Formats: sequence, C-alpha cells, structure tokens
Amino acid sequence: TTIVVSTLFIELCGAVLLYFSWEGKDINLMGEPLWWHSLFHSVSAFCNAGFSTFPMNLMEPGIRLCYSGQAVIMALIVCGGLGFGIYKEINSRLANRFCSKDRRLQMQWTPYFKLVMISTGILLAGGALAIFAVSSPHAAEPLGEHLWICLFDSVTARTAGFNISDYSRYLPAASLIMCGLMMVGGSPGGTAGGMRTTTCAIAGAEILRILRGRDHVEFFRRRIDQRTVARCVITVVVSCAWIGCFTVLICALEPSMSSLDIFFENCSAFATVGVSRGITPDLSGPSKYLLIVNMLAGRVGLFAFLIALAGTPTPRHYRYPSVKIPLT
Repeated sequence: TTIVVSTLFIELCGAVLLYFSWEGKDINLMGEPLWWHSLFHSVSAFCNAGFSTFPMNLMEPGIRLCYSGQAVIMALIVCGGLGFGIYKEINSRLANRFCSKDRRLQMQWTPYFKLVMISTGILLAGGALAIFAVSSPHAAEPLGEHLWICLFDSVTARTAGFNISDYSRYLPAASLIMCGLMMVGGSPGGTAGGMRTTTCAIAGAEILRILRGRDHVEFFRRRIDQRTVARCVITVVVSCAWIGCFTVLICALEPSMSSLDIFFENCSAFATVGVSRGITPDLSGPSKYLLIVNMLAGRVGLFAFLIALAGTPTPRHYRYPSVKIPLT
C-alpha cells in the first residue's frame, strides 16, 4: 500500500507542477495535450526511465531554459532513487507523530535512513561541484546557468537519462566523474540502477576500517554484519571488473572510436541510465549485443546475475588450516 500510494501521489504532484511550469511555453506538442506530456515525464522521471515525448528530450527549445520544470524533474528523479523503504519509514514516523496514542514517544531514524540520505546528498552536491570544477562554460553561457546544468547532470547521472546539454562537449575529467556517478546509481528498493549508494558507502567504510585498524564497520553507533560488508566489497570489485572487460571488448570491436566514449557508454548501459556521448548509432551489431547484456546484468543486479549463471551454491562443511601470505 505504501509503495502504490506514495508512487501515485508523487507522480501526480509532479505532473501538476510540470503542467504549470510548461504552460504557455513554445513547445512542439505534436498534437497531444500538454497534460499528457506532463504526466508522461513525471512518470518517466520518478521511474528513472529518461524517456521523453519531445524530439530533443529536455533540450527542446521551448523548455530548454525552463528552470522550474527542470527542478521538478530533478526532484522526481531523486524521489524515485531514494527507495520505497525510505517512504515506509517516513510514513511510520508520521503515523507515530500524529496518530499514536502516546505522542511523547519519539521514533528514531534508522541507520539505513541516515545512510541513504547522507550518501545521496553527498553524491548530488559533490557530483555537481566536481563537474563544475573540471568543466568550463560556453562563451555565451552565464556562470550560474553552467552551475545549474552541472547540478542537473549530477542528478540525471544517477540513472535517470534526461539531458539538457550535449554530453560530448564535456572534457574527459567531467565525463569520468559522470561515469562514477552512474556506477553508484540510486538506493536499494528504488527505481534507479547502479551498484547502489549503500553498497558503495559500506565498501568505502571497509577500506577506512582496514586503514584505521578497527575490527568492524560501524555507522551511527551500529555495527554492519561482516557478510554484508563482504558482499558490498565483492559487488564493487566485480562491477568495476565487469565494466572494464566490456569496455575492452567493445574497444577491440570498434578500434576507430574513442575509448572514453565506449567506457561512458558501458557505464550508462550497466546503470541503465540511457545517456550517451553520441556513439550509439555508429556501433556495430556485436557491440550493441554486448551493451544489451550489460544492461541486463546491471538491471537484475550483477551479484544476482552471476549467482544465477553459477547455479545453486554447494556449502562446505569443513575448513582448511589458515596460512599467512606476504602482501608487501
């Protein structure tokens, strides 16, 4: 019930806001009413699909500089990527606040909620500032507009797929930052793809744990189970290796294309983002099939995808003696 109600409510609010943001704009509606385009983009943004009914996506001349509409799109993308577990916790907190018999009892936000919200905020703000720092605006583009475009690109790189700019104009540094954002993706239980924010946060915390010489990964005075930590680390390592292998394969098939463009294409496919630096139509058939496999693995979840290929695991009921191996 929480999933259905929250989805319909957010998408309906987004459609209404988009309608009033785009009303009166010189838009090529292609014979369809404006409310249809508003509803379609609201659903597409919340589901992190990136599909648009406009010929030029959100670069359509009539809405290219409609900042209010872009703000609504960004909010819908973030809401879809947070995950329905977040909405369930918010709903429980509101119910406790307004419907509970004993309102003096205060619910505490769970470590999962805090981790998702903090990591999402860091990725959005940090990604926008990083892209802004390594890219330069066009000659006729005001600095404020360039910063807004960087923020939108940071949001849409989290597997949304909309675009208000040409990604091929970005310098390699900015493109690599966007690749990192695409690989991280959204949060568990949401409509976004990628490795997930919690997975990357826990994997990063495991590195800090080793460097600091501590025994456990801890968040907000809670210890993370070691099996969960191991799965997060494996997911990050295998995902990076997977994308690297597919990049090498497509580079071998397309020797005339830029390796950066191919890497960008693979990250976009793995995280089911849908953005490109413009090479997709020029790829050969085998390269497109590889991208399809990449999209399938990324959407299902690489860890689950590999487990399905490997078959049912057979546990061992014995252990070998431990041994120390020199590492340096």
